[in-house]
Parts: sequence; structure tokens; C-alpha cells
Amino acid sequence: GNAVLFRADARREGKFGIGQRRSTGLAGSIDFAQGLLTIVRFDVPTTKERYANSQWVKVQANPFTGDALQSYNAGPKDKTSGDLALVPFYEVESTSPVRNLAPGESLRHAHATYHFQGSLEKLAPIARQLLGVDLEAVKKTMLGK
Repeated sequence: GNAVLFRADARREGKFGIGQRRSTGLAGSIDFAQGLLTIVRFDVPTTKERYANSQWVKVQANPFTGDALQSYNAGPKDKTSGDLALVPFYEVESTSPVRNLAPGESLRHAHATYHFQGSLEKLAPIARQLLGVDLEAVKKTMLGK
């Protein structure tokens, strides 16, 4: 319904973003093997803002059409190998708006990361309350179990 699922398994490089208008200021990740639920909470302004476009190109036609939330999954150099990335990792990151600031002016952006570890039964209510997702459904979708 209102969730995006993204597999961060270091087997294929990829990145996606969610713009300010569609972001809730919350994102999460689950490691079923470790029983680790990570929640990130971040500021999303109520007024329309500009965000830096983080495309992997230096010259951009629209450099201020970026996303408030992004997730990146590292992958191997050879995309057809099925191997893991040399350094397997993923990111869940928020970005602040971009503004020209006058002397003495400031811009505030808060981002907090929370880790919860335990059984699926203990983590499920947290994911349901904060993210609006059913971890059993996520597990079935992602792992086929």
C-alpha cells in the first residue's frame, strides 16, 4: 500500500529516492537473520523546498530536483557475476533542503537512527506502528518465506 521495498543484499548496485511531497519522514530496514530493525526519522518541511539532485552525473539540467530520502545498495563491479559487492553495504539517508543563505541565516535538518534487536514477534509491533508495515508480509515478499 504505502511502502516501498528495496532489497539491500550487495548483489546488484542500485539507488532510489523519494521526493519531499511523498516522504513521511520515516524509513526502515530489517535484517531478518540478525533480528535487527533500523528506523530512521528525519525532518521533512511542510513548505515546498528544493533538494540537490544526487544523480551520478556532474552536469545536470535540473540540479535542484532531488529527493528527501534515498537508499543505496552497493553491488559488484561485474553485474552479471551474482557475487557480492567487494565491500557489501547499504545506506538509508535523508537530505536537507538546499537554499542560498544570507549571512547569519541558518538551515536546520535533523536525522536520527534507531536500532532495535529481537525476535520478529517483538519487532513487528514497532514496524507496524512506526512504518505501517507487516513484517511477516515483508519477509514473505523479500525472502519467499
